Amino acid sequence: MHEQSPVARRSSRLQGGPSVAPASRLLSRLARLGRPGRILSPELDGLRTKGWRGELRARRASASERDERLATAHLATYRRIWEGAATAVGADLSELGGGFLVMSRAGAQSVLRHHLVMLNDPATNALALNKAIVHELLVGAQIPVPEYLEAGREDPMQALSFMQSSSDPCVVKPANGTSGGTGVTCGVRGPDDLCRAWLRAGRWDRRVLIERQTPGEEYRLLFLAGELLDAVRRRRPCVVGDGSATVGELIEAENERRLGALDRDVSRLINIDLDCELAVRSEGLTLRSIPARGAQITVKNTVSENAAAENATALGLSAGLIGQAARAVELLHLEFAGVDLVTPDPARSLTDAGGTILEINATPGLHYHYQVADRHQAVDVAAPILQRLLRSARR
Repeated sequence: MHEQSPVARRSSRLQGGPSVAPASRLLSRLARLGRPGRILSPELDGLRTKGWRGELRARRASASERDERLATAHLATYRRIWEGAATAVGADLSELGGGFLVMSRAGAQSVLRHHLVMLNDPATNALALNKAIVHELLVGAQIPVPEYLEAGREDPMQALSFMQSSSDPCVVKPANGTSGGTGVTCGVRGPDDLCRAWLRAGRWDRRVLIERQTPGEEYRLLFLAGELLDAVRRRRPCVVGDGSATVGELIEAENERRLGALDRDVSRLINIDLDCELAVRSEGLTLRSIPARGAQITVKNTVSENAAAENATALGLSAGLIGQAARAVELLHLEFAGVDLVTPDPARSLTDAGGTILEINATPGLHYHYQVADRHQAVDVAAPILQRLLRSARR
């Protein structure tokens, strides 16, 4: 009998061999049927994570009502942030509706909406969204990024080989066009996980990035005109067991708490998706497990859906780390940006500590810098941003 080549064996495992569940195999085939299949396949895979009961609970919770409450809280959060900034710099604030605000001072005006401000050029904003090009630029400047591979969404075989070349978990994400954790799955370890994560990422872009996951904690550094305004340490979202509720029920309870907090907590809910499933699995649990009372369970591998209690103002960052992050922003020709990085030791440079830059966000959220556990140390980042906006505004 003719023996399969290593590449053929890897392809078999990913496309439908014994390491890939039959459901994943069917969904992969569905995704190859065109755009409707690419959209539907990750949605159907989501049912495998939530289960039919979980999906029914989510539907009973009225997604439209939740979205409206979140939007209202988000609007109130940024209205408060910009009102404080206007007072600090002596500007007048007026509303246009739809969340748009006009800031005026001495004949100068600037329009903004939530975290969107008139600083970066649209071309550089688009460049920051292209993760593969950003990685190449940083590597060329000897700034550490995760070990990575880019491949077409129709060709996951290279990604399987990349993943299996190390025992470390991987991150799978769209190569371009998304931010805020959209389409990102962390903690990917096996062929079935990779198949499912590839479906999620492939929905958003025709190119997919797989990265080696960097150990350590994640930080967001906010830069304006080359200067560091603030840094926030961001931990992954957790729930605490009560001895009777399942992990899924604890997540729903945490989401209800956030909705009740209105504009005083991060205005995102914990989405029960593949990233959530893998995070809970790494704790030795499933969404249907009942944790012991007081047990803290990490329910996401990404930090994009954490809460204020999991954010803290970061102090004691090394000059080397800050300099590398500032250089990354400079390479993208951005005046205003947030740098997401992970490091096991923020008191050392990324190179010395084994840390990496994950992403450069050209439209960074400001609320993370206000909604922190240690609110007395929170930095008013909006005031210097508004000061610069008004100085550069047309009169």
